[in-house]
Amino acid sequence: MMISCNRKMTILGAGLLASTLSFAVNAHSLHAKIDAYPGTKTTVTGHVSVHFDKKDMTVKYNLKGLKPVNDGGLHIHVGTSCKKADKVGGHYFSPKSGGDYWKSAQWVSDSKGRAKGSFRLISGLDYKANLGHAVVIHDASGARIGCGILEK
Repeated sequence: MMISCNRKMTILGAGLLASTLSFAVNAHSLHAKIDAYPGTKTTVTGHVSVHFDKKDMTVKYNLKGLKPVNDGGLHIHVGTSCKKADKVGGHYFSPKSGGDYWKSAQWVSDSKGRAKGSFRLISGLDYKANLGHAVVIHDASGARIGCGILEK
């Protein structure tokens, strides 16, 4: 009987630990719903998630409505709104990290105009610093075609 009780406690403890770990992982992730960039007639939609580990970030994206078999950029910008194009600003990065690392962050679309993937950056900016900032999708020419705000 004592063994049965201990097993229940162990299972309960493991369940609580798993819940705690799951919460901790979610607490360091931000998500943006991507829609057309303000003032454009593009059809880009999708989601971008940014997961933080100290000063490193992993950016995961799932986009559609892009030009088929094409590429472009995906960057966090200084702006905190996608409502007006002039409020989105330029790339958001820490000067201490050695320059604008966003220049190398790109997506590549398939024959149906979808792009799905991830990349890792050493940004120097953590979860809290990125919360509320705009994620911008650029086409191959550099034009801004999609935008979303990083939220919890």
